[in-house]
Amino acid sequence: LANKQDKKDALLPCDIIEYLLLERLVNENKSLCRVEPCSAIKNLQRRNHQPIIEGLRWLLAATGDKYEELRTRQQPLTSSVPTSKGTRGSR
Repeated sequence: LANKQDKKDALLPCDIIEYLLLERLVNENKSLCRVEPCSAIKNLQRRNHQPIIEGLRWLLAATGDKYEELRTRQQPLTSSVPTSKGTRGSR
């Protein structure tokens, strides 16, 4: 979801694809990709939620259709960011 599309400096979807090297990532991982431009702002009219809803529907459908394949490809998460005392979630 390419949020903040209501801002004048927002990147276009094609620029986001290029900046994040999404084409290469998709090809390397043999996965689907979609950039959905949207704006999630306070007091948003219901009709303006459509891009967000469409993006989430696509994501759920894409992961649901390939759940087993994605599950087998999942790699364990490793944290490279050190946590310090008082950091949320640490004890």
